[in-house]
Amino acid sequence: MPMNTGLLRSARSTRLMGQAITVAMDSMATTVTILAELLMVWGAIQAVMALIYLAIFHATVGRTAALKPKKALPSAAILLSLRGADDELPISLHRFMSQDYPNYELHIVVDSKNDPAWKVVQEATAAHPSASVIVTTLAERPATCSPHCASLCQAAESAQACEVVALADGDVVANPAWLRTLVTALDDERVGMAHGNRWYLPEDAGWGSLVRYLWNTAAVVGMYFFHIPWGGSSAMRTRDMREAGILEAWRTTLNQDNPVKVCLQRINKQVRFVPLLMMPNRDAISLSVCREFLARQLTWTRIYNPRLIWVLLVLHGWGTTAVQFLLLLVGVVAALQGDVAIAGVAAATLGGYLLFCFVMILALEHASRRVIRLQGGATSWVTLTAFRRFPAAIFLTQWVYCAALFSASFRRRITWRSVTYEMHGPWKNSVVRDLAVVSASNETHRRTKARV
Repeated sequence: MPMNTGLLRSARSTRLMGQAITVAMDSMATTVTILAELLMVWGAIQAVMALIYLAIFHATVGRTAALKPKKALPSAAILLSLRGADDELPISLHRFMSQDYPNYELHIVVDSKNDPAWKVVQEATAAHPSASVIVTTLAERPATCSPHCASLCQAAESAQACEVVALADGDVVANPAWLRTLVTALDDERVGMAHGNRWYLPEDAGWGSLVRYLWNTAAVVGMYFFHIPWGGSSAMRTRDMREAGILEAWRTTLNQDNPVKVCLQRINKQVRFVPLLMMPNRDAISLSVCREFLARQLTWTRIYNPRLIWVLLVLHGWGTTAVQFLLLLVGVVAALQGDVAIAGVAAATLGGYLLFCFVMILALEHASRRVIRLQGGATSWVTLTAFRRFPAAIFLTQWVYCAALFSASFRRRITWRSVTYEMHGPWKNSVVRDLAVVSASNETHRRTKARV
């Protein structure tokens, strides 16, 4: 009898274990199905947004390329704030001083005469004696805004007589029709700011450069739908700038483009993306610097845009990453347990999503290359090494993006161009430390001691 009882208990335990495994497998299959459906929904939303963006992009490029100004071109000024000398600065200055535009000035504000950009600017102005260039150093450093915004205010005040002002970053390599294209987009009185965007064509295959490139391919679509401007290649009417109080806003902010949108909304003006002004950027970047760059860009987005936009960004970033991670985890567990069907579904879903991302990237890349070729720029950059790294880089981008979202959600302190800022709100900021000022102060102290 004891032996029979033991056999019965063993059989019962085996049966219960089998039932538990069956339930676990059913639960795992259900989990994989739900995760796969979620990822398909995310992919469908992304696909619809990308296709709408691409359709409008291609239609607008053809229309804008053939567009002629409806009236005489107004007087214009290009405002350039420089701190540090980017690799592209010499060619950028040459392009800005050689615009195909009848009546324009270039107003350059350099951080100081000790800044590396000062020498580059002096050489450029000497090489273009016929260009109308006004070069100054930053006169005041308010504790409530970035030196960049303070420089733009100074440049804008010196260009008040001009009817249009164009903003440009120091690494923008403009084509000869760049200013004309921006100004022509302002023929529509509803438009308060016309702007382009950047497109990365990294000349190296480093992980940081690839992650920034992949993040930007998605960012340009989101910026279009959420009407987020890029100030690095943009233009506004001087009267709109005054009426909207943009200079007053810049004196209390760290970033120049997002506050412009907020100010223009007060006077019922809109920002408009001009696809023909997709500007190439070929700089390389390390992975750590890339993560900080993403966190800073996302911080601007969180501060100066409606909360709904930030919530959607967080849900998208963390949601898609969590779904992919869980699919990978369930797939690995299923494979270890010998359930080939579940592991296959998880692998197929992840592989399908990866293929979808790759196709969307190619479509967006093709569109941007079309514009860059129209500008006369080179578009070949994808090497065999970069191509091989793409699958891993796509998943790495998800994780770096999530980390940047998390950092941007809580950070109150930002370091940008050797200046550290404390952020207390959209219009309340303070400079904590400016290394350029500290270095200049130390140099003055050293010279004083040497004279004594």
